[in-house]
Amino acid sequence: MEKYGLTGDYAISGETLAVRFKTLIERLHQKTNLGVVVLVDEFILKLMGAHAQTEIHMTTGRADCVIKTPGYIYVFEFKLDKPVEDAMTQIEDSGYAILYTVDTRKLYKIGVVFSSEKRNVTDWKVEG
Repeated sequence: MEKYGLTGDYAISGETLAVRFKTLIERLHQKTNLGVVVLVDEFILKLMGAHAQTEIHMTTGRADCVIKTPGYIYVFEFKLDKPVEDAMTQIEDSGYAILYTVDTRKLYKIGVVFSSEKRNVTDWKVEG
């Protein structure tokens, strides 16, 4: 998984994720069905050995994405044209990561911001 950017080294992961998500923002700009794009990404992650889930429904909201690898769990919140702190606050206030705190794997909470103008990831923040 390390070669795909899913490691405990989130500085490397952030750069890799920025490249990967560039295609998502382009499709969003073209108003392509983002749900189909997310499902394809889930399938690719599964082929790489990660377990990916999107839109995990909870009583407090819906987590955008959770990726599980043998050593790590990543809880993602995505925002379009909003501050990265909005994503981090939503993860915390909605308790998206609480389900995974009893797991022995290292847990990361990741906020990712897409820019509709730049059509790319413009900011991200990692806590873990």
